[in-house]
Amino acid sequence: MKTYITSSATVLPSAKTVGANENSAYLSDVNYAEYIEPKLLRRMSKVIRMSVAAAKIALREAGLENPEAILVGTGLGCLTDTQRFLTDMCSAEEGVLSPTAFIQSTHNTIAGQIGLLLECNGYNSTYSDRAHSFEQALLDAQLHLLEGSDNILVGAADETVDLVENVVRSINETGNSSGVTKDYFLGEGSSFFVVSDKKKLNSIELKGLKLMPRTNPSELQAVLTDFLSSHSIAPNEIDLIILGDWPNTGDKYYAAFREVFNNSIPTAFYKKQSGHYFTSSAYALHLGCHILRTQSIPESISGTHPPEQILQNILIYNHYKANKHSFCLISK
Repeated sequence: MKTYITSSATVLPSAKTVGANENSAYLSDVNYAEYIEPKLLRRMSKVIRMSVAAAKIALREAGLENPEAILVGTGLGCLTDTQRFLTDMCSAEEGVLSPTAFIQSTHNTIAGQIGLLLECNGYNSTYSDRAHSFEQALLDAQLHLLEGSDNILVGAADETVDLVENVVRSINETGNSSGVTKDYFLGEGSSFFVVSDKKKLNSIELKGLKLMPRTNPSELQAVLTDFLSSHSIAPNEIDLIILGDWPNTGDKYYAAFREVFNNSIPTAFYKKQSGHYFTSSAYALHLGCHILRTQSIPESISGTHPPEQILQNILIYNHYKANKHSFCLISK
């Protein structure tokens, strides 16, 4: 059974780079009032706002009012409400306080709010597995397609707050496998997709998805070679690789990955736009779909060897501190 991405949308409220002709790749200043009633909007945290907006945009582009299922991946959940609850608890010296912030801080609040606003009574689930949170949701969507469901809304969202940013930087959360932190910045965003087993106009095929635990560079290369072979694609048939890396960081895993392609494949670095957050790979997938549809790579993320041929196959690779590796193969 094949999996097709019918539509996708991303909201990146803290995007660091926006080119003159690249705004169609994501929304950095979305007018939330277009998608959410003002009385509801006032009570929503940032991650809920951008998730609802991205979900509704993806559904609108797919020509749908309601999906058959809603699946969301998030690494840290609703941090604004979590911080508010913990602050209130300390201020009240662990006394009596309103449970509202706690109720709204749970990880499944995002999927739940989308379901309530859409009045969708179908399957609704949330995955939280650090850098594999989005990928786990995507795998579940494929299982539902196998069981006969269609038009599934799957996405991911994470936000950052000042308190967490200070903590994250203190434990080198933005470092890569070589401990490099230069040029890395914490990001946030929400990306949503409508997936189907039926090919439609401008659909992008999700040809393969592979998740791996901790490994070493040589094993990574072997798994990558097997992954491509299992989908009957040779390394020289990949037209673009999108990496969750910054250029020239010295990360040995990304270096080993590129060696499989003899370092000759055009490269893009998506975190130059999105920043580093647990579910940023969802933005990479959205970006890959956008590139295949428009046949254009945003200049702000392009790396080496700009492609001259038609873009047909894109391979996305990301890892979380030498752990939680993932490959995603998409085709036009």
